[in-house]
Amino acid sequence: MKRQKKNLIAVLSFLSLLSMSNVNIFAKESIPNSMSPNTLIKYTDEKNYTILNETEKKNNEFNKDTFKEVGSSNLSIDDSKVIVANYPDPCKGMYVKYGSDGLVSKIYILKDSKENVTNNVSYQDKNITRGASDPSYTLIAKWGSYPNRLYKGIKHYGDYKYYGKGRATTFSDQKGTHDNYLVTGDIALQKDYDPCAYNSDVIVALPRTNGSIETHVMKKRDIGSMPNAIVDIWKNGVSYWGYTYNSSLSIGNATIQHN
Repeated sequence: MKRQKKNLIAVLSFLSLLSMSNVNIFAKESIPNSMSPNTLIKYTDEKNYTILNETEKKNNEFNKDTFKEVGSSNLSIDDSKVIVANYPDPCKGMYVKYGSDGLVSKIYILKDSKENVTNNVSYQDKNITRGASDPSYTLIAKWGSYPNRLYKGIKHYGDYKYYGKGRATTFSDQKGTHDNYLVTGDIALQKDYDPCAYNSDVIVALPRTNGSIETHVMKKRDIGSMPNAIVDIWKNGVSYWGYTYNSSLSIGNATIQHN
């Protein structure tokens, strides 16, 4: 009985340590797919990370002046292949932010970091899918653990040629890709895989806070690395669906359509 009590105390003590901030944790895998909601971790080397406390999170919140997002580079675009992007290998000084659903939302490092870190990208052969009532389409890219998928219509059907489904996150940059000031109704799309042109109309469908799906026309006026999202919604744009903006807000079951 005494031994069982000691073992229980040891287990509880270990769990208590894990719940504290500033605890170095050995990363048994690459970047963890999920953590507690709104967590921000910082890697102290390629295998260990620290969970930052609230003050540290605020001081290390992503901004374009101090940090740069990790994305894909030197992509080989091949119409016969599907781009498959996975999270980068951890490195010292890497930050990983988790959303309100506990999934990865942003990966970034210091702007002056000398680390050469990019997503792990591979390629798969394309498969054409023809549904009984759906138009023909082909998968062109998939990324993140949500997962996120972008399709291209084989024929230009309806009003929109591209269709994506996955996760929505939020961002708060002041300016977009054309030095434009961002406003409510603006969005960013994935910079490496999604070919949508600047200022294009994008049909965005998300579940409202009550679970019903609602659609709004938004403007693509910025781009982002978006390691685990199909669309990034600028600040108060989430109010269209009844949400209150915060930098960790993430919404599943999102779809986009555009030319």
